[in-house]
Amino acid sequence: MEDVNRYLDLATLDQFKSSKGKINYFSWGQGPTIVFIHGLADSKDAFVSIASILSHKFRCIGLDIPKVVLGSSTKDQTLLDAYTDFIKDFIKTKVNSPVVIFGSSFGSTLSINLASQTPESVSGLILQGGFVHRPLNLVERCSAFIASLFPFNGATFPYLEFVMKHQHYHAFHGKPSYRWERLVKSVSSAYFSTTGRLAAAINQIDLRQKASDIQKPVLLIDGELDPLIGPNIRKTLYDAFPHGEKVVIEGGGHLLPYSHPEEIAFHMTAFLNKVFPGDRILSAL
Repeated sequence: MEDVNRYLDLATLDQFKSSKGKINYFSWGQGPTIVFIHGLADSKDAFVSIASILSHKFRCIGLDIPKVVLGSSTKDQTLLDAYTDFIKDFIKTKVNSPVVIFGSSFGSTLSINLASQTPESVSGLILQGGFVHRPLNLVERCSAFIASLFPFNGATFPYLEFVMKHQHYHAFHGKPSYRWERLVKSVSSAYFSTTGRLAAAINQIDLRQKASDIQKPVLLIDGELDPLIGPNIRKTLYDAFPHGEKVVIEGGGHLLPYSHPEEIAFHMTAFLNKVFPGDRILSAL
């Protein structure tokens, strides 16, 4: 729990407001900035353990994707652009210098979109469990639609942890129990309506061309046993970033920031040394 205690003692928690809505975020450390964007049904708390390792050399900012962006529609690219514009406003106002974007799962689509639209604001991309094109199957489309109708959070679903364990617990064997507990707490606070709306948008999003046009350093991190990113989805991502560095975490699943933060920080350090050579560090661990 040392990482969580350090976060509570040292990180600054704040809120960014604009005409589009508000973003809750943490800022921790000083130096070149890394902006972390989480996936569906998650929160900025996913990155506490990674930030605890890297904050002695970098400024780590974790964003909470807002439940609603004012003026956005519910359709694929339009919704993606609305969320991207909001994050763009945040970076311009709160950082105002090029950043490395760490996008986890759905956060990878926002990261790619942002780097494509404003390459001058991005020094590099780190995509974990990411994708550029992920059509949903029939069950996933139906689940997303049903979830979008319910304005309740995950804590109201009595079988939430049972479902999560079936899909994700294999990657947490041998890990400190508080990491799994933090994940469950984070997912429990996520609203079904937001998750469903964003999940439905994934179905038609195709960022393959935008990704292939990005001329920035890219690090692709995947879990060996990721249940949500299969071989075909991963291959599509790799094809879009043929020159990207590729890392597969042995025994890892989809929720690597919770289960394998040390491994992620290790590979991030090597990558960040190349992006910010003037701020080179030997090791983050």
